[in-house]
Amino acid sequence: MIRIRGGHGMRGWVAVVIGMGGPLQAAGQEADSLLRRPAFLDVRAEPVADALRALQRSSGVALAFSSDLLPVGRFVDCPCMTLTVAAALDRILEGTGLTYREGRRQVLIGRGSDGGAVTPPDRILGFVVEEGIGRPVAGAEIVTDSGTVVLTGDDGRFVLARMAARGVRSLRVEALGYRPTTVSLTEGVSAVRVEIERAPIPLAELVIAPGSFGVLDVAPTTAGISVSREDIEAIPQIGDDVFRTLKRMPGVSTDDVSTRLSVRGGTPREVLVRLDGLELFEPYHLKDLDGALGIVDVQALGGIDLVTGGFPVEFGDRTSAVFDMHSRRPPAEGTRTTLGLSLSSLSAVSQGSFAGGRGHWLGSARRGFLEYLLAVTEVSDDLRPTYWDALGRVHYLPSDRHALSAQVLYAGDDMRWLDGATGSGVRSAWTNGYGWVTWASSWNGRLRTETVASVGRLTRDRVGDANNPDGGGFSPLTSAVRDLSTVEFGALRQDVSLDLGPDLLVKAGGEFRGSSANYDYAAHSTRYAVDGSGALHVSAQQTAVSVAPSGREGAGWMALRGRLGRFSLEGGARFDRYTLTDDSEWSPRLLGRWDPDERTSMKGSWGRYVQGQGIHELASQDGQDTFRSAEVAHQAALGVERRVEPGRSAGSVPPLCPQPAGGVCEPVARGESDPRGGVRSTAGSGGREPGPGCGSGPHT
Repeated sequence: MIRIRGGHGMRGWVAVVIGMGGPLQAAGQEADSLLRRPAFLDVRAEPVADALRALQRSSGVALAFSSDLLPVGRFVDCPCMTLTVAAALDRILEGTGLTYREGRRQVLIGRGSDGGAVTPPDRILGFVVEEGIGRPVAGAEIVTDSGTVVLTGDDGRFVLARMAARGVRSLRVEALGYRPTTVSLTEGVSAVRVEIERAPIPLAELVIAPGSFGVLDVAPTTAGISVSREDIEAIPQIGDDVFRTLKRMPGVSTDDVSTRLSVRGGTPREVLVRLDGLELFEPYHLKDLDGALGIVDVQALGGIDLVTGGFPVEFGDRTSAVFDMHSRRPPAEGTRTTLGLSLSSLSAVSQGSFAGGRGHWLGSARRGFLEYLLAVTEVSDDLRPTYWDALGRVHYLPSDRHALSAQVLYAGDDMRWLDGATGSGVRSAWTNGYGWVTWASSWNGRLRTETVASVGRLTRDRVGDANNPDGGGFSPLTSAVRDLSTVEFGALRQDVSLDLGPDLLVKAGGEFRGSSANYDYAAHSTRYAVDGSGALHVSAQQTAVSVAPSGREGAGWMALRGRLGRFSLEGGARFDRYTLTDDSEWSPRLLGRWDPDERTSMKGSWGRYVQGQGIHELASQDGQDTFRSAEVAHQAALGVERRVEPGRSAGSVPPLCPQPAGGVCEPVARGESDPRGGVRSTAGSGGREPGPGCGSGPHT
């Protein structure tokens, strides 16, 4: 896949330490000698970024640069074995418009049009890492004393834009699985590195269900097995489809053509698929080819939670698994646009922030062109499958306790098939549209609510005919099919959780959905046969279904979760009501977890799971005009997880705090207790030694 990134909105110098692969500078060595070190470099036809990394390894000089500033598709030669680092950089950066200068223990590379300032003095650049190992913490919430809220990116970085950074004196950092930390800033600071300490996961966020996996954004505190975005992008697969990656998970399988997931022997319709809290009823493209691709571009996704064992009561109306997708996080500042080109599709994803980082937006569009690939193959039939999808999301934080978001997802398919020899053909068109608004709140630190209001529309239009299938000599079969359907729905969902204490939680919720559909199906076929005596027999078959069902679905649930030492237990029940089939079903469930040590978890579950037939699932092509009663399954699961801590490597360490020219870099420190329950870090008041670029000791 080819990807072109741009539009960060970051002018001037941007100092991001890409790696620390070489040896660290000796304590007594002068910083001004870095550029005079021997390069020991010999590279031929290497991309600029790879050449810089090679120079870093060969010379032992740490280089700070942003890959987004480097030219795409530019290759350089540098036979620089006998040259200095400065001379090697002159050759590598020639014609790029980038310059370099020395910091205290690293060489900074960037655009120097603003006089070499790494960060404007009215903007704060920060990094949040895990204490002790330096692993970046993604999704951490940064709250300023003025109320501005921003989130860290996948690499642990955050940026307070110019307006939000003015007058800030302290930052409060919170992240799932870590102790809240407050950092006091001195006047003129423009860069800060924050280390946060691991802490027990809050009971509300503790994953008890066995068979829980995290995909894309690594979430080691909540998921037993994680697959990173880099892993997915490195795996060759049709259409860069994330569903196909999941077949490598335990208990999950797909076939060679369809991307539909089967979990532990269940059928694909038994898997609940959600995007940002909304259930997707038809999440696959090319349904006439058994759903060959998913309707959400993997480039627009930030994370996926997959639960293949017993799941809690808030997930209902499915009996096999939960596939929960989340949109991608925004960049730290400005906008970022990614163009993707593969053998099957062209895609574009754009992200950005507004309102001083309190809001962000995401736009994604993808167009498949499998029809062009098939056109150049030796396929005799004229097969032209076309698909497209678009996703838009706007998210805004009106305060540090409330979040609002509005989203739209639209996907469509159009397929043509023509048998040139017989004149038989099929034309089909499918559309999938959803719109929803989400309001999430944390009212007093103990009470949390989430409300999701949604509407949706699904359409199907298929026409097909078969005539003279033997080329016109004798026609044993002629047929014609017309299939039209439209499904519309509106839904409201409410989730509530309340902390009764640090080790006791109650959660409840409800959902109501009203839906209507219109099915119009007609098929006619005539079959000819000749018996042994030469007599001709003609048989005809007709199928016609024309119905307009409507119905309501309601559900309510409640569960109590508690923790005693290393044991956690959750018990609850769910009630589902389906007016289409006049079914009312109770689903009791029990989940437990035991953590014998910090790396090992044993999880078990038992429950009753109910699944009603959706209004969109009527098999009119089989002559059905009524709905079946709800299906019931009893499931027990047991899982054991052992987390292996990743080894420390220089390439995985986030950028250490850069030393801005004309600004002040905030050192890292441990401090006194935070009266709000966290740890207060005060610059210059004890703690660990400052690191490279901001004063601290070696990190690997």
